Amino acid sequence: MADMPEKKTLVIKFGGRTLQDADRMRSNAAKVARIASVNNVIVVVSAMGDETSRLINLAHEVTEGHPTPRDTVRVAAFGEMTSATLFAAALEAHGHPAKAILPTDEAWPLLASEVGEQALSRQKINEDRRLTLHEKDSKEKVSTHILPLLERGITPVICGFLARDPEGKLTTLGRGGSDTTAFFIGKLINADEVVIVTDTAGVLDGDPRAVESPEKISVISTDQLDSMARSGALVLHPHSLEHKTPDMRARVVHFEEDDITVGGTLIEGFLRATLRSTPFPLALVNVVGEEAIEDPRLLSHIAAGLDESKITFHGLAVTHGYMGIFVPEADSDKAYHIIHKKLQAEASFKSISLRRDVARVTISSPKFQDQPGILSHISKILSENKINVIDLITLQGDVAVYVDWQDRENTIQLLRRLAVSARLDEVIAGR
Repeated sequence: MADMPEKKTLVIKFGGRTLQDADRMRSNAAKVARIASVNNVIVVVSAMGDETSRLINLAHEVTEGHPTPRDTVRVAAFGEMTSATLFAAALEAHGHPAKAILPTDEAWPLLASEVGEQALSRQKINEDRRLTLHEKDSKEKVSTHILPLLERGITPVICGFLARDPEGKLTTLGRGGSDTTAFFIGKLINADEVVIVTDTAGVLDGDPRAVESPEKISVISTDQLDSMARSGALVLHPHSLEHKTPDMRARVVHFEEDDITVGGTLIEGFLRATLRSTPFPLALVNVVGEEAIEDPRLLSHIAAGLDESKITFHGLAVTHGYMGIFVPEADSDKAYHIIHKKLQAEASFKSISLRRDVARVTISSPKFQDQPGILSHISKILSENKINVIDLITLQGDVAVYVDWQDRENTIQLLRRLAVSARLDEVIAGR
């Protein structure tokens, strides 16, 4: 007899629109019942359709626009609790044992402390909440109550979005927080895969509300998806990916797929801080001009000239009357002459100069976007060690520091030390 395939442990999260009516609820429950017949499955559900918005708006209406944050949370919680109860019932109707896990239950696994009482947004957005997830206590709850259900072949259906503090008070992870619930639960149970079921084909290369026929991305890195989410793309909650572990697979898939464990967009890797530097010296080409130097037409001229000579950019800074272009030092003379020739006829152009022996050291972490003052910390540690910062360019969680080449190694070590003090995970020195 052939060996039976080993059971996988999956967390499957359903967004609100995938559960917006009874037909979708039944259809998705049937798919989960098939998957759970050969795997261990935990289901995380959002409120049906736009139920959370309806409940929050109702709380505002009956209080003439002044509900307390606590009352709003209590009212909104009924959306997820109803969804979990119905989905568990739908699984039972398909012949598969299930149990709804509500925040009022002793088995509730998601424990978190909120900083003050925070009002819920009336709009459906990815809210950034000031709270701390209690991983140790949550894992104990999972071990005591959730894993035994899986061992007995019962599928837990857990409310997304909601949490409870150690004293038992109800709180939330914010609008959009069900993604965080899924990945956090996945982390606690060492899930093989987290599946995010949505009403889109996967992760798209553009907003379908803004562009025509956006295409599905088959594979995307965790860093890239995190950057998209933090820039406003409503794909996943920005904080959810912080809980994706190195061994955990993840995907975003459309609810209409026959098998929601395949297809969609595969999410590779996990979030980690990185520290890297160019292995060769750079040069800074300084362009000085009038306000019109910011005209994108001028930049296109420069880019075209450098592209013809196959000279790469390693940084670009544009301010009022100034443009700085970082290129490999080996190509600096050629770049200098190309840029001078391209701009000489422009009325806004004044002068061009060249600074050699420049190093770029980049430290990256998605946590930087939640750490006010990180730039001042970087500037302070470099200043205290007599390192002159030629330029500093930031975007999302990347901070690129340009220093003299002779200060490159010292800068790398200082930023590594800063990363350790900031408790960033797995800082890896690149080339």
